Amino acid sequence: MFKYILQVLSIILTISLLFFNIYISKSINFVFTFLVLLGMLLVSIFLFGYRRVDKRDYKYKLVLVAGLTFLLQSALYLVATKTGYTANYSSMFKSYVEKNIILLVFLSVSLREVIRYLIVNIKVRTKWQNLLVHMLLISMCVLVDLAIAPKIYTFTTFTLVYEFIAMFLIPSIAKNILLNYLSKIGGYFLTFVYILIMDLYIYFLPVKPDLNMLLEAVVLLVFPYVVYNYVNQLNNKKTVIKKKEKKKENKLVTIISTIIFAILVCLVSREFRYSMIGIGSGSMTGTINKGDAVIYKRYEKGENLKDRVIVFKRNNVMIVHRVIKAYSLDGEYVYQTKGDNNESADNWLVEEKDIIGTVERRVPLIAWPSVILGEIF
Repeated sequence: MFKYILQVLSIILTISLLFFNIYISKSINFVFTFLVLLGMLLVSIFLFGYRRVDKRDYKYKLVLVAGLTFLLQSALYLVATKTGYTANYSSMFKSYVEKNIILLVFLSVSLREVIRYLIVNIKVRTKWQNLLVHMLLISMCVLVDLAIAPKIYTFTTFTLVYEFIAMFLIPSIAKNILLNYLSKIGGYFLTFVYILIMDLYIYFLPVKPDLNMLLEAVVLLVFPYVVYNYVNQLNNKKTVIKKKEKKKENKLVTIISTIIFAILVCLVSREFRYSMIGIGSGSMTGTINKGDAVIYKRYEKGENLKDRVIVFKRNNVMIVHRVIKAYSLDGEYVYQTKGDNNESADNWLVEEKDIIGTVERRVPLIAWPSVILGEIF
């Protein structure tokens, strides 16, 4: 029990030092990150020693993980033949100092995975102790991800908070939950292969897929479950029929939830014909209330917009109002709009180039979390 307490305290200290390095010092020191993880590794070995990796079905697990991750990256690069590519970090790291940084990143990730392997194999007395260790370990690993990320996330606006949570935090937690499982059944080399193909490839290839960030976040959220499902089946070849039936039910729930979530993300991403936007004002109250969301169809030039509720941009702000009049000006239509709950019409005219779409459906209340966060920030 005493060793367990020391291990927990050492993880908490590591989390504090990594957090200080990222947000308090305001300049990430890669040498500091490496030294902190090296200290954590030495403490873990001192407390619990080193355990040999379980080699049962090791080659099959390795091939499966490497194959799945390679297939995903290949699919993303294939999709990018339509969406385009963007310059990768490998093309930016030219100087001697920057190559040293890459070396420190690889060493830090390697240390983290050995630490992960040692900690997930600690034998504890209760499930609560095990849960606490895993939660702290995931927090530490997420901070390492944050330390080696290509950008520093700040929280000065709602958009930045949303970007951090949706694009980084949730996918990172999902990934590290999977890596904890892989480390327990296959050791640190198995997890490093996953990270090498999924994360560290940016230091080798000159370009990466230019995908919508929300769609990429969904992929990174769902993919760890896919890997877990296949590896878990390989790791537990002999299962009781009842367990199989229960797993099938869990899979069905997960698949349905994933599909619903993916549809919502596709709508919010605004990359497809139908999109969704939350309503943050009361100008359309009665028709569309504050906190509702609307699903709108992409506008096609020449549509009849009379009396239609449209989504348009003005001064980089998206507005949802009704068209009350249409005018022909120099061969182009311009539109007078008004919020159904406003006493007077808007004091501007909307040009066709500013129209984004026409509202098709109202979804009550689901945008309230976004509205509240937006008002806070």
